[in-house]
Amino acid sequence: MNFVLTFIGATALAVVVTAFPATIAVAAFVAVAVWVASGLQVRMNDTLFARKPVALFYIDGIGHLITLAIIGVIVSLFQT
Repeated sequence: MNFVLTFIGATALAVVVTAFPATIAVAAFVAVAVWVASGLQVRMNDTLFARKPVALFYIDGIGHLITLAIIGVIVSLFQT
């Protein structure tokens, strides 16, 4: 299930990045904006309702941010 959701998120990020001519910096910025808008709140909800430690929230959140930034950069590199 995690793979499917990551694939859907990567596809949505690719659509946003390819909607305009994006450099690597712009693509990374869009990835950070998407992370703040959606990923951060999902991770916070997971932490609050599952009663996970706060350190795990930071680890998961930063990992998700790095993943989105890498996806954004890869999409911008292959954009024609």
